Amino acid sequence: MTDLVAQLIAAQPELTPTQASTLITAQQDIAHNSRTFARLLGLAHALVLRELNALL
Repeated sequence: MTDLVAQLIAAQPELTPTQASTLITAQQDIAHNSRTFARLLGLAHALVLRELNALL
């Protein structure tokens, strides 16, 4: 997955690694919600929510 994150960031450098990871996990059907994503990556849920909000 790190290769996909690096490729996405190279294509869209305005994305943070967390934002790119979130987009990829959603696209790959790995995590269905922000809590699952946060748990899978060992991140605080609040951090994930902040990064998702920044994408909007």
